[in-house]
Amino acid sequence: MKDSSKYYLTDHYSWVKTETGTFMCVHETADGLVYSALSQDKHTLLEGNASYMEFKKNDKLVDSPSAAYIYRIQCPNLWDYIGTNIIRQVIRASQAKNMYRTFSEYVGERVILTGGIRYHLFPSPQKVLETPDSIHISGWE
Repeated sequence: MKDSSKYYLTDHYSWVKTETGTFMCVHETADGLVYSALSQDKHTLLEGNASYMEFKKNDKLVDSPSAAYIYRIQCPNLWDYIGTNIIRQVIRASQAKNMYRTFSEYVGERVILTGGIRYHLFPSPQKVLETPDSIHISGWE
């Protein structure tokens, strides 16, 4: 059921839009995977176990006039936070999102979610260290 008083931000690079139009986000933590699935309009948390920060509505944050509360996923681990911010340092947000997702696809672990949805996690520090410098990722020339 839609809750118009809530609006979930999907600005973190790990959010992906599925074939059905819903939004999915998955992260690896010390306790296992955390995930969220949102409705197409981003007003309803369909399922998940991720933690969220709640904000009172702030018109500068998001254009959602009906929402009284804004929810943003908490960064699940320090490595993801560092990696995301390194990528974001010198390029536009849209390029950074593309780079985060492409790097995750090429190097990160693939998991299969409910309904057979394939998702690539942001690679662990160990996986990044094991990745050869000579890796060629299409579009990163």
